Amino acid sequence: MTLSPPPLITIVTVCRNAAAVLEDTLRSVLSQDYTPLEYRLVDGASTDKTASMLCHYAPRFAERGIDFRFSSEPDGGIYDAMNKGAADARGEWVCFMNAGDTFAAPDVLSRLFKSPPSEDCGVVYGKVVLRKDFGQVEIAPKPLATLAEKMPFCHQSALVRTALLRNRPFDVRFRLAADYDFFRHLWQQGVGFDYRDMPVAVFEAETGVSSSQRLRVNRERALIRGVEHTAAWRINYLLKCLEEGVKAIARRLAPDTLLRHLRAANYRRMSRGRTAAAHTTPPDTLQSPQPTAHPQRKDGRELSENNGL
Repeated sequence: MTLSPPPLITIVTVCRNAAAVLEDTLRSVLSQDYTPLEYRLVDGASTDKTASMLCHYAPRFAERGIDFRFSSEPDGGIYDAMNKGAADARGEWVCFMNAGDTFAAPDVLSRLFKSPPSEDCGVVYGKVVLRKDFGQVEIAPKPLATLAEKMPFCHQSALVRTALLRNRPFDVRFRLAADYDFFRHLWQQGVGFDYRDMPVAVFEAETGVSSSQRLRVNRERALIRGVEHTAAWRINYLLKCLEEGVKAIARRLAPDTLLRHLRAANYRRMSRGRTAAAHTTPPDTLQSPQPTAHPQRKDGRELSENNGL
C-alpha cells in the first residue's frame, strides 16, 4: 500500500508596521519540522523595519527548503490582505498566523497531519494558548454550534483548504468579523470540521483589536446574522453596553494587582470548563448542520470587528 505524500501547507502572515513583534512569528515558522511548507507574508506598505527584517530572514527560509515570498503594498484591511495571501498560496491547506502570534510547538503541523483529514473535511482546528499579562492559559474551542452566534475558536488555531478560501474569500465589508462570517458560512454549507485535541497557536490576547472593541464586535456579528434590528438583540446589546461600562469603572478604581488576579482566576476557570466540555461533548454536536440559506446582509454599510473566545 502506497501512502499519499503529506500535503503542501501554506502559512500566511499579514502585517503592517509590526517589526517589533514579527520576528517571533518568523522564527516560529522556521521552527516547524513539517514538510512540505511554504510561507507567504503580506505586508501593508509598512514604514518601519519590516522590509529589512524580511530580507534578512529570506536566506534562512531558503536553507530550510521553505518557499518564502513577501509583498508590500497598501491594502483594504486585514481580511483583504488575508485574501491576497490565500490567492497566492500553492498549498492544499492555508494557516493564517498573524504577526506576533506563534505556533504552540515546533511539531504542531506534523501532529495535525499525522492522521490525514477526510476528503469532506475543510477545516482542521485545535486549541489556542492565550498570552495574557498574567501569563499563558490554554483554551479549548467551544462546540461548533456556537457558530450560530460567534466564533468558537481563533482563526490562528485553524487550517482551511485553500480551495474553500478561493471559492468564497473573506468578505472585506466586515472589518473585524470576516473570519466569523467565513467559518459560519462553511458550517452552514455542511463543510466538515475536524477538531484535534492539541494547542495549535499562541495568540497575543491583550492588545488585539478584537479584545479592545468587544461592543463593535457584537454589532458586526449581529449584522452577519441579520438580527441587528430585532428587539431581543437591541436589549441584549444595551445590557452589554452597561456591563462594559461597569467593567471600565472597575478597571479605573481597582488596584492593578487585584484586577490581574481576578482575570487570571477567570481565564483559568474558563480553561478548565472548556477542557471538560471538549471531552464530554457528543461527536454529533460537532458536525455541521444541513445547508441553509445565508442570511441577508446590508450592503454599503461601514462595519467593524471580531474574534470569539
